[in-house]
Amino acid sequence: SPDGSGERLAARWPQVPYVQTGRNLGYTGGNNRGFDWARAQQADFVLVLNNDTELDAGCVSRLVETAESDPSIGAVAPKILVHDEPRRVWFSGGQLDLLRGGGTHTRPGALDAGDDTSPEPITFLTGCCFLISRRALDAVSGFDDSFFAYNEDADLSWRLLRAGFRLVYEPRARLTHKVPTEQVEPSLESRRRRWARDEEDMAVIQAAAPELMADHIETDEKTRLAFAHQLQLEVPLQKLLLIQQQTVRF
Repeated sequence: SPDGSGERLAARWPQVPYVQTGRNLGYTGGNNRGFDWARAQQADFVLVLNNDTELDAGCVSRLVETAESDPSIGAVAPKILVHDEPRRVWFSGGQLDLLRGGGTHTRPGALDAGDDTSPEPITFLTGCCFLISRRALDAVSGFDDSFFAYNEDADLSWRLLRAGFRLVYEPRARLTHKVPTEQVEPSLESRRRRWARDEEDMAVIQAAAPELMADHIETDEKTRLAFAHQLQLEVPLQKLLLIQQQTVRF
């Protein structure tokens, strides 16, 4: 960073290794350089973590314990709560949603009842925090640099699933994230507009799953159809995901 923050951090915590990229590579590029460094160190697992988070004691240990419980598990995500209101949920598992062009969070904004105490299968990992195994990382080669920032987590989740790995939500691993409490659910029409901003994208969607354009089909059914057509026709996920400038995120 040109503001000298890297040098100040290195001076304050000299025991922590730093990877200098030389320029802003975005969320994807920066994390991928970290992945490269971790693999060079023969790490068994790599933790992806935003810098505006605070982890509960034992959070990482819980993630590792769950990841080690089954070799088919490629990555594990924790429960993420709102920092300024730590009883309020930000992420408690998630699902890929091609209609939205990304991933959806389970129960965003809900009060944490503490009733989810066992690991659960998911199809979407938020880039805020997750633990990925070395085996899974080697199989998918990290984030796709072309995303730069936003929706890279949905793309990575999809490629991990396609590679045969399971994704798991571990509610006993907890952290807080400095984000607003309110969440806004976009309308079906606005989702369509963001999903297909030009004729080329619309043609891809129409060819892959024309049923998705019908108003009478419920959102869950549209998502199911999108996955069915994705698997059948091998339409690149990047064509169905939003580019970063068009993405609305939680």
